[in-house]
Amino acid sequence: MLSPGRVRDLADQAMRNDYVTHTGFLSLSEQSMAVPETEKAGVRACFYGGHEEADRKVLYFLPSYMDEETLTRQEDSGEGFIACLRIRVRGARFTKEIGHRDCLGALMHLGIGRDQIGDILLTREGDCAFVYVLAPVAEHIIRDLVTVGRAHVDIDRVPPAACTVRPVMTPVSGSIASVRIDSLVAMVFHISRSAAQDLVASEEVFADGRTITSASYVPAQGCRIS
Repeated sequence: MLSPGRVRDLADQAMRNDYVTHTGFLSLSEQSMAVPETEKAGVRACFYGGHEEADRKVLYFLPSYMDEETLTRQEDSGEGFIACLRIRVRGARFTKEIGHRDCLGALMHLGIGRDQIGDILLTREGDCAFVYVLAPVAEHIIRDLVTVGRAHVDIDRVPPAACTVRPVMTPVSGSIASVRIDSLVAMVFHISRSAAQDLVASEEVFADGRTITSASYVPAQGCRIS
């Protein structure tokens, strides 16, 4: 679990030595915790997870010669701190499909920590997964990961742009008395407003990666709620 002290240490290293420092992949709650510490650090920083819609992201602290656009361009080239691995089921027509839990379990069985693993994106057919990992562990995975679940797999490193999996968007419409976060969550996820308020109280609702602690919070238009 990322600590505020670790965030401050990485920010200080980037400022003193003028090079990129970064965390591992962070959950939404860790990202939310890191934001105020990052803002207090007085050094440029950004989150990125290997693709635009990423949930799990790495926090980067940037040197004087680099901005967020340059960092993102470097990562998208496949030559950055994040590697995109394509895991394909061998003989897919004759083998059961693989799932998110299968992939995560197989990776962690290799001794790879959760903070070294980002998003795991699966094709609809279930015969291929794109996994974002920290670059130093990529070769270990390519060399040593042989099976995922019951399936034998082939693995190669690909540019992030090679990932063909995109989120499926489902339009949802309805009427609410106000655009408070509890009302929106209740409508979109088809739960009661009190259940939505319980989710907010337990800090399980996020807006653009920040933990929401007030049920009366009003998100901006275009805000990503999860």
